[in-house]
Formats: sequence, C-alpha cells, structure tokens
Amino acid sequence: MNLLEYFFSFFKGKPKTKEEELKDKIWHIEVKRAEVMLKLAREKEKHDPDILRIDKYEQELAVLDTKLSEIQSK
Repeated sequence: MNLLEYFFSFFKGKPKTKEEELKDKIWHIEVKRAEVMLKLAREKEKHDPDILRIDKYEQELAVLDTKLSEIQSK
C-alpha cells in the first residue's frame, strides 16, 4: 500500500452493502430523471420550442425509465 492509498483509506468509511448501493443507484437515476423532466417542461413552455431538444429529452427520459425499472425489478 503506497502513501496515497493509505491516506485515502481513511475517507472510504465502511463498505456499503448491496442494498445501500442499490438505493444509491435508484436515487441518482431519480434525480437525473427529475432534472430531465424539468428541462423538458421548460423547453415545452417556450414561445418557440426546439423540437429536436424536446425529442432528445424524451429519449433520455425513456432511457432513465428503463434503467429504473430494470434496477427495481431485481
């Protein structure tokens, strides 16, 4: 173990359980999903919305929904 590994070992804390890691993944996906939904809503409210940007946000939202459903089905 080199000096940097030794130093950073104090910041790792206790290892997470699989359940905690799963909750973290779900939380991160839900946060990202909320951000995309907000961007999509703001783009739709504009006077002259960009259709390509709306399509991009909707596709990203579909991908996040798929990831979320895959993780929750485990």
